[in-house]
Amino acid sequence: MSEWVALLDETAGGIVAVPSPRGAHGGTLLELPTEPLRLAHEADAAAAAAALGGRLVRGAVPRRLVLRGDVPVGVFTVYAAEGLAGTRYTRGSLAGRALAPALAAAVRGPAEPLETTLWHVTDTVERLAVPTPTLPPATHTNAYLVGTRRFVLVEPASDDPAALDAIEQRVRARQALGDRLDAILLTHHHPDHVGGAEALRTRLSAPLLAHRLTAARLDGRLTFDGALDEGDVLPLGDTALEVLHTPGHAPGHVCLHESRTGAMLVGDMVAGVGTILVEPNDGDMGLYLASLERLSARGAATLLPAHGGVVVDPTAFLAGYVAHRRAREARVLEAARRGRATLAEVAARAYEDSPFAPEALTQLSTAAHLLDLARQGLVSFDGQTAGPA
Repeated sequence: MSEWVALLDETAGGIVAVPSPRGAHGGTLLELPTEPLRLAHEADAAAAAAALGGRLVRGAVPRRLVLRGDVPVGVFTVYAAEGLAGTRYTRGSLAGRALAPALAAAVRGPAEPLETTLWHVTDTVERLAVPTPTLPPATHTNAYLVGTRRFVLVEPASDDPAALDAIEQRVRARQALGDRLDAILLTHHHPDHVGGAEALRTRLSAPLLAHRLTAARLDGRLTFDGALDEGDVLPLGDTALEVLHTPGHAPGHVCLHESRTGAMLVGDMVAGVGTILVEPNDGDMGLYLASLERLSARGAATLLPAHGGVVVDPTAFLAGYVAHRRAREARVLEAARRGRATLAEVAARAYEDSPFAPEALTQLSTAAHLLDLARQGLVSFDGQTAGPA
């Protein structure tokens, strides 16, 4: 089946036909063409599909935040068409599918990293995407300002001078309106989440808070003024944030559930672009999967990750994350049971379906799965080689 996508642009009105040269991660990573084909409504999308030799597929995926790179462009409803002939994708989730020639001609290449961008997510949450040295395909980490008359800064991620200035300017603008910055919060200790923490603590004269396990990882590098723990509630004007300890990606990882809109700030539990790496020496795959299940049970209205766009269908999105990890776990288990092999060999077997995945990352993820499977008594793993239990 060949495929293209048409998007109902809820910010500008109308439908935009948008191909994705790099594939789509859960429908959220889509590149805008240079001159997108604009359509009036869904019927026109169907007509356009027919004109290109295909048909519109029903059951559209509703309200996806679409990104250029990993900076938001707008909120769209995704439609797909099938039966089109044209240029074929070579990788990504659309591998082997075709792109209509009329749309292929309009596709622009991967976007250049953009400057820090302010995005009003809800009336209680603002987002600044700041450039950080994070794992590709992400190029930014999202810093959030949460609250109304009182607010907090979550993810002081970047030490880039321009990013620090942009964050400070936005905080000062809020303070000029009479709002009060209560604290700076860390979701976990990774460098692309804490790069500007000390500088912003000093610039903004605000206390820096994190889970005690995060503070322990950063001992001697950052100055902490308090701790975040499971069940803490931070009042923020017309809303509040509840702290959930969600270990797995990192020992002290926390998520923050905003009470007024139901939005959940999820750090690196999931991503709106790319995927989440669980490293064997820093994370725990079993705990990570348990934390994903816990997030799903919370029933958040939206998920606000540290990388990429807003997730507007958390139940389906989290179910997809768990299913993906369980499927990879099954492949790792099957690969280890073929016979004793090195970590690199087991990873190559387990990722036969993903030939473009970086070897270093696949080996780290495989090791994390093997450690969890070994704890369950399903395989043997000594850190270098793995095999049947």
